[in-house]
Amino acid sequence: MRALVLSGSDIMRMNDSHWETVSRFDEIVFARTTPEQKLAIVKCFQARDCVVGMTGDGVNDAPALKQADIGISIMGASEVALESAALVLMDGFGSMVDAMLYGRLVFNNLKSTIAYLLPAGCFAELWAVLCAFFFGLPQIISNIQMIIICTLNDAICSLTLCLEKPEGELLKSKPRNVKKDRLADWKLLVHAYIFIGVPLTICCFSMAFWDVERRGVPFSDMFLKYSGGVVATTRPEFYADVINRGQSVYYFTAILMQWWNLLSIRTRRLSIFQKPPIFNRETQNLWMFPAMLVSLLIGIFISYIPAIQHVFLTREIRVEYFFIPMGFGIVMLSLDELRKLCVRTYPRSFLAKMAW
Repeated sequence: MRALVLSGSDIMRMNDSHWETVSRFDEIVFARTTPEQKLAIVKCFQARDCVVGMTGDGVNDAPALKQADIGISIMGASEVALESAALVLMDGFGSMVDAMLYGRLVFNNLKSTIAYLLPAGCFAELWAVLCAFFFGLPQIISNIQMIIICTLNDAICSLTLCLEKPEGELLKSKPRNVKKDRLADWKLLVHAYIFIGVPLTICCFSMAFWDVERRGVPFSDMFLKYSGGVVATTRPEFYADVINRGQSVYYFTAILMQWWNLLSIRTRRLSIFQKPPIFNRETQNLWMFPAMLVSLLIGIFISYIPAIQHVFLTREIRVEYFFIPMGFGIVMLSLDELRKLCVRTYPRSFLAKMAW
């Protein structure tokens, strides 16, 4: 760690090359500075794409407080400082550390929430519609089931990610570049759509059409039909019932595999064993498991009650379709654990550079 101490008289003799050198130090202390010099310090660091926070409570701090990306003052400061500041702390400057920690935590938890919602609530549903449009297949998940996944199943589980605790030492990590680093960047989209979304979608399609075939409707009778896939030898009411059951299989496969995605998406680099959701007070998130249960109960409610079945065109599914997706989900979690291991072991590898 390199540190530097400069006084106001030193600042008066500095030019742009000096400021360029000063900005590379890890810690800098400015002493005996005038209001004009404080303002110059803020502007020089902003010119080098730094995010500048300024603290102050006096009248002479006002220009720099106003210029900074975030001006911070405290209760009891001068009126001018309070008016110039963007943030007023109620209990002193010491709470800034907690504010920075929770600011980073909220940002990370929002990224995790987005990454969790996209695979089932967007990618898997989109491909069901695209396959129906381009390949003449029946839409293998109904519109109402799509809505229920987005507004109930995934929404309830995603709320628990807001309660996640920090992953490692957040304050020791490098701050993000506000001009380049976005909440949902291309790395997050690749992870959500390709690494998680593709296998989840393949499993959903495989399970649903396997069930349809087991009930007597071959895949060849549905491919490129565009008319609902009903052939002359198939009764329309029988075909509709088979497709409704297949749609329910697709629906349950998606919500059950999302359980394991939820457990995986809690961390970006640490293993689930390094940040366990249970048994460790510092890392646990016990709300996840009731949320998973509620998500499953919602699926059972809309698929197993006859009156609801008639309205939503859902059907009950065979018991094996509850357990096979769990196996797929464990494989998906294991693959992500392997990815995280590679990221931790080889921080300069391609996988580490692709890590969201």
